[in-house]
Amino acid sequence: MLVWHAVSCALALAAFALFGWHGLLFFSGQALAAICLLETINYVEHYGLHRRKLEDGRYERTNHRHSWNSNFLLTNLFLFHLQRHSDHHAYAKRRYQVLRHFDDSPQLPNGYAGMIVLALFPPLVIRMLRIGENTGALDTALLNVSYFYNREVREAIGKLQAMIEPVLTVVLGLVLGWVMLAVLGPVYDAISKMKF
Repeated sequence: MLVWHAVSCALALAAFALFGWHGLLFFSGQALAAICLLETINYVEHYGLHRRKLEDGRYERTNHRHSWNSNFLLTNLFLFHLQRHSDHHAYAKRRYQVLRHFDDSPQLPNGYAGMIVLALFPPLVIRMLRIGENTGALDTALLNVSYFYNREVREAIGKLQAMIEPVLTVVLGLVLGWVMLAVLGPVYDAISKMKF
């Protein structure tokens, strides 16, 4: 464990040595973002799942039902099958690249990217999940949450796109005008200096 702390310190010092305070600030921001992402995913992978306490006081052995699974092709390829996290719980030494999907594991309604968005807006999500848990329809509640946030994201992107289009048109017009002046300016100067 200390070795990895030393590696992190060495990388921070290297960022400072190469790029000064800006490099150290960038490295620190990137590290903070990585920590937040890791903890958010950890929350998503294990939310609401419990191991039963056995009669002898110990908890049941961890298996593939103690973690949420997400079997979406593209994000599984990008994340080396990390979304098949339930197999990791059942067989901790299995490499991520060969993790398997279990149909009877709890299933997330979205890939990790979508679930991170859901985890970052917890009040509504928690209310919807609580309703799903109380009614025994947690999978339906998760699908409703996914539908709601997918619709919200689509609407926000549509509004943003509508605002950006006129700005991009003006910016591209200015760039094109600048290029034309840069090309035609010297031509005009050369013609004006010619004597006929």
